[in-house]
Amino acid sequence: MDTADEYDAPEPPVPQESLPEFPPAVVPPSGHPVRSNRGKLPARFRDILPEGPAPLPPPSPTPEPEVEASSRGHEPSTPPPSPKLIRTKPNSFGLLREFVETPIVDSEDGVELEDLVADGPPSHETSTEPQPLSLYGPYPNKTSYMVGNWYWTSGVQKSKADLQRLVKDVIGHPDFMPADLLQVNWDKIDRELGSSDATLFFRDHLGWKKGSVTISVPLPQKNLPPKDFVIEGLMYKSLTNLIQTVCESEASAKFQWTPYRHVWQPPFPGEPEETVHGELYQSQAFSDAHAKVQELPAEPGCTLPRAVIALMIWSDATHLTDFSSASLWPAYLMFGNQSKYSRSKPSTRSCHHLAYFPKLPDKFQDFVREASGKNARQPLVTHCRRELMHAIWRLLLDDDFRHAYIHGIVCMCGDGVRRRLYPRFFSYSADYPEKVLIATIRDLGNCPCPRCLVPLDRVGELGQKLDMRRRETRARVDDEQRRNKVKLARTFIYDKHYVVNSKAVNRLLQSESWVPTENAFSDFCDNLFKLLVPDFLHEWESGVWKAILTHLIRLLHSLKEDKIGEFNAWQVPVFGQDTIRRFHANVGELKQFAVREYEDVLQCIIPVFEGLLPDPFNDMAMDLLFLTAYLHGLGKLRMHTDSTLLILEQVTAEFGKALRKFVKETGDTFHTTKLPKEKAARLRCQANKAKKSSASAQTTAQTSLQTDASTEDSKSTPAAAKKEFNLSTYKIHSLGDYASTIRYIGTTDSYTTHIGEQEHRRPKGRFDRTSKNEFTPQLASIDLRESRLHDITTALRKTGEHIGHDIHFRDPDVDNTPPDVHHWIGKSQKEHFNVYHWVRTHSTDRASRDFIPRLKNHLLQRLRSRSHATDETLTFTNGDRGTLTFQNDRIYVHRTMRINFTTYDVWRGHDNINPNTDRCDVMVLAREDDGEGEPHPFWYARVLGIYHVNVVELDGTGIIPPPRRMYFLHVRWFGRDPDWRSGWKAKRLDQLGFVPETDKDAFGFLNLEDIVRGCHLIPAYAHGRTGRLLTYSIIARGDEQDEWERFYVNRFVDRDMIMRYVGRAQPAPQLLSAYPNELEADDEDEVMDSQVLEQPMEILDCRNESDQVDEDDGDEEDDESEDDEESEDDEDYWGHLDEGDSGFGDL
Repeated sequence: MDTADEYDAPEPPVPQESLPEFPPAVVPPSGHPVRSNRGKLPARFRDILPEGPAPLPPPSPTPEPEVEASSRGHEPSTPPPSPKLIRTKPNSFGLLREFVETPIVDSEDGVELEDLVADGPPSHETSTEPQPLSLYGPYPNKTSYMVGNWYWTSGVQKSKADLQRLVKDVIGHPDFMPADLLQVNWDKIDRELGSSDATLFFRDHLGWKKGSVTISVPLPQKNLPPKDFVIEGLMYKSLTNLIQTVCESEASAKFQWTPYRHVWQPPFPGEPEETVHGELYQSQAFSDAHAKVQELPAEPGCTLPRAVIALMIWSDATHLTDFSSASLWPAYLMFGNQSKYSRSKPSTRSCHHLAYFPKLPDKFQDFVREASGKNARQPLVTHCRRELMHAIWRLLLDDDFRHAYIHGIVCMCGDGVRRRLYPRFFSYSADYPEKVLIATIRDLGNCPCPRCLVPLDRVGELGQKLDMRRRETRARVDDEQRRNKVKLARTFIYDKHYVVNSKAVNRLLQSESWVPTENAFSDFCDNLFKLLVPDFLHEWESGVWKAILTHLIRLLHSLKEDKIGEFNAWQVPVFGQDTIRRFHANVGELKQFAVREYEDVLQCIIPVFEGLLPDPFNDMAMDLLFLTAYLHGLGKLRMHTDSTLLILEQVTAEFGKALRKFVKETGDTFHTTKLPKEKAARLRCQANKAKKSSASAQTTAQTSLQTDASTEDSKSTPAAAKKEFNLSTYKIHSLGDYASTIRYIGTTDSYTTHIGEQEHRRPKGRFDRTSKNEFTPQLASIDLRESRLHDITTALRKTGEHIGHDIHFRDPDVDNTPPDVHHWIGKSQKEHFNVYHWVRTHSTDRASRDFIPRLKNHLLQRLRSRSHATDETLTFTNGDRGTLTFQNDRIYVHRTMRINFTTYDVWRGHDNINPNTDRCDVMVLAREDDGEGEPHPFWYARVLGIYHVNVVELDGTGIIPPPRRMYFLHVRWFGRDPDWRSGWKAKRLDQLGFVPETDKDAFGFLNLEDIVRGCHLIPAYAHGRTGRLLTYSIIARGDEQDEWERFYVNRFVDRDMIMRYVGRAQPAPQLLSAYPNELEADDEDEVMDSQVLEQPMEILDCRNESDQVDEDDGDEEDDESEDDEESEDDEDYWGHLDEGDSGFGDL
């Protein structure tokens, strides 16, 4: 490879016939991969750009009804909605909106393509607080503001990007004046910024308050009355003030106040339209709440339009450091009127810190002991924790909020319309221990679910028809019967001095897992239990899937062969920016796993686990893993239709049946025990108990800890006892609620606990700025300080002030790709080679066979057939090829390229392709003849090089036209094994292999316009490696002597990829040939009655959802058995996420 001009002079063309003969190739056996319709061009690909919804139709003139003067003062403030529906026209994707009333302002009008880029920056910055009273706030001048803003917004751990920002945006700013910094009182400025009181520079709208709550403690001594206990340390904001401030700020300009039904009109004749489920403001829950608000009695003298302000709560305790006990219990508030795509981005600052909860302090035991002479036992401590939680919420839901709930809040909204807003709760996202606190039910009691009364011994019947009926008929309801039971139980405890777990109280409450705590949300919800939405993070990824993976590894340990070594040996290729990242060397140890790593393992485990268990258990494991990955992907879709929800219900039933079968069959055959990690955790638990009991016992436990847990195989010890998979867990039961919850309130990404975990990064980063002593008020001050700096910055930018921007070290040719182009390659021509010299150098390389004539055929095809106007590849003669010349005989080399594509939920995603990394495989639309077996929507290829040439096509007139730049890819084709059954019905991934070198079309060229997107191919490790498909090629194989025999197409790598194979159930830009390959419904009574969905699968434009979010799973997590070890702290889960989690990485 040369960058000099030593090959400027053209060398004589080398006739291909004069090249040395290739050695005879070994012919692969029958069943080798073949590329169907080889020699044909891929099917035509149309890159259709995302677009927003069509505008509202113009209002039709309607005669104003006459109203008697005497009745004017009594008519409702908002007239009842017209029964006639208002529908927009469908956009290019068949999507339309259906309103029951015309919105005053259409907040979704004028959506630009830049607003629909998955990982792009926010289109505009907004402030949640009124403009500061001074241009620079408490800073005396612009220079001091720039320095202070850099210090507080760049974090404690300074990076190279922070240094670059300091130099470029502060010191290098033309208005920077060093002399202006000499007399600045930084401490005073910081106090002003962090003060919750009204100051000369700020109003106190979003100020923090310091408070305490009092709970009544029933003492564990007969005839002693309850005694009040005060808990200090609560930091909170006024909920009503926070709502009003946000709604009156410019941040609410894009809020959706009028609900509508999102509709998809399929492009297939005779198929009915479907409801699209996504945003909360498109949901049935929002529509119902809006209708009830319109029916409320009119406020005297008010004619303002009414609307619902949708409140969404997150709360979760989290560790602030890795090596100390410092923790924080924050509650966050977000507004469902804002699009989930916007509020999920940290840069929009849409997640508002509402409160920092105190925990029950250690001195509580001293308080009980002094008051009663006895220690507080665990039932009393648990009861007081519940009382504390709801006492805090009663303080937050104060009289001001009650008045707003009943009478509304009058706000001048960001869109310029004055409305009366009624706050309503729609979701409370939390892990299971916090769910039971909010639901006021027992932790893993007789009925463990916070949404229904299915008994514990029935929760493992996931997907059965009876199980699904029970969820509906035995749903929890916050009715008078429940409240009366709680009141009576509290009478027993507080008036008659019964203990909290007495027989009288248990007889009253235990059968349905109620607890004697009055719920703070009862007065503000029609049914508070509907708030407690499923938690995908803790219940699925670090719950059910973690348990399945752990059990699979137990099975490998139970085998005599070193199967766990094989499992650890294979390294799966990476994919996307960080959709699939490099795995740990020993995945089977499950050490220091972040939640996103469990997700990555699920998406990639099928090829790795194949063949590790003996038959028939291998087939059962493959079925289970396929269904697990499928169900996981469907559950995380950002857009559902009625069809995909039916598929979700069907797959849930299939998964439940496969899981029960696998657990039963393996349990009868294998003797599984705890993993070494679990044994070590058990020993640590025993050591901690021994430490509390006596010093001698502590010594014994510590000595036992030093013993290697893996050597404890004696059946007389607890560690050697059989450890079976537990089907009776709430987390498994919760999987059956996803479809119904999505139908009611929208897709899971709107209320996932990922959002709360992501926001934990802020207090964790701020903790290092505190004194580490009494840090909660300090964290509140820092939160206010950063919020005010953000508001000052936003206000300055609106005045036209240049104040710099964040620096990101990115490839300027690739990462600044315009979203409206299909692909992007750098324009540099510095790196090139002489094509004839290159052919001579690689004369024995099979990847270069007929390189020049085949390349000219490819280019001529594009030049003369014009966008594949013909179905067949055109045939060219030597004379035709002679009319095409390469300027200076050069081919120019590019290292990377970006492919933009439209996603299944009509956003813009991208893949980066680099031939020198794992990200080198692409997919194109297939063109297969009828009758060639089961159709497949795509062809697959490995990119060997990204090039462009400047070509000149001579037309025989003697006039030499200017050269034309043409980009192309040199690829090696994959073929499908015709004997391999794959797809949804077979529950197997598609299997590929390289087309053998004996096929003249094993290598070829691709037009960049034909690429759909990148794909993730994982070696089929169980099939081993081979050298017979390609005997020698430095170009295609580098220094490797052999290559993998087979590869699997990872259709589960992200949400977009899944929907490319599901098909016909989403408003994708274009769908081609049918591809029926759906799961079959089971006739057994155990499986739900679901319609068999035969779905065509060919989707052209779908979404790359690279799940990019690392969770903090080190928070106070629930354990479903006493032997489970609490998950490790996963600070790194979110460490790499900057702007918008677009996706899947996160499926």
